[in-house]
Amino acid sequence: MRKQALPVAMITVLTLVVWLFAEAESLTQVQTTARIRFANLGEPAELLARAENFDDPVSITLRGSRGAIARARALLDSTVVLRPGDTGVPDVDGLHVVSIRQALEAYDPLVRTGVVIESVRPRTVDVSVDEVIEVDLPILADLTGIITQGDVVITPPRARVRLPKRLMTQTDAKSLTATIDPTTIDDSSAGPRTVTVDLKLADTLEGADGVELVTERCTVAFTLRSTIEPRTFSAVPVQVLLTPQSARSWEIEINDQQQLIPVTLRGPSERLDQIGASGARLIAVLALSDIELSRGLTEKPVRLVLLRDDVPTSLPEGITTAEDLPTVRFTSRRIEEEVQE
Repeated sequence: MRKQALPVAMITVLTLVVWLFAEAESLTQVQTTARIRFANLGEPAELLARAENFDDPVSITLRGSRGAIARARALLDSTVVLRPGDTGVPDVDGLHVVSIRQALEAYDPLVRTGVVIESVRPRTVDVSVDEVIEVDLPILADLTGIITQGDVVITPPRARVRLPKRLMTQTDAKSLTATIDPTTIDDSSAGPRTVTVDLKLADTLEGADGVELVTERCTVAFTLRSTIEPRTFSAVPVQVLLTPQSARSWEIEINDQQQLIPVTLRGPSERLDQIGASGARLIAVLALSDIELSRGLTEKPVRLVLLRDDVPTSLPEGITTAEDLPTVRFTSRRIEEEVQE
């Protein structure tokens, strides 16, 4: 009995295997979706491919064995990447209408699954292909706010930029700018300066697809011209400064010819311009102590302050007097003595 039962079991197993194989290889048809992306050719890009208004998944109807369908669906779970030069995808400049079905039918990983593509929706997609070129654009230095003399030397004088040929023909931006922040320059003395600067693309190119700045920085060499100059303020008022106690005890009278005095200052021109601007006034202060007045002092050098909104402040940084400040003559009279008389 055992010898007869064995062949029956083997036949049953073989029958099941054949049935399973036939089931797996039987033809079927399914509808699935896939995402397709058009990518650049080369790295860095030689051709730049972009699909126009193409974001939604593609609907695909597949026919084939169950096994082939399963392999195809597993493949289409990942994005299908198509490049210029692939079958159905042109590799010349311009806007092209690409048949999605034709491109997928030639897509080798999908071909190897053994499925047949019955239909695709949408049928076509507009693909823009641009040749990426390298150009050398001149570099211009922006030294706004910096006073220079002589030549400005930029090294290298030109910068290399990769960009789509189409974009190069459409843009008016034919140069790059090396901008130097004047606040980073030590202007305390004149002389040569060399600054390393990050280059900046024109606004029409900045952030554009396929644009790459190959030359990222340059050096700018220039000579800073001194802005130090003397400037004379011909009528600076002299004001007496006394302690509250001295003010109650003394009366001070400045020499008539010295109530307004000339003062020459020296410093950067832009800082000298601050004097007299925005309500700032230059004042010569004659500061006297009770001891000096008691000793009969009749003349003393003044010191300078700025009055801003009637609040005394020091002179702007870098401003000095070009010569010794004038000595102002004055007379003093003790007030209490007059009262006693």
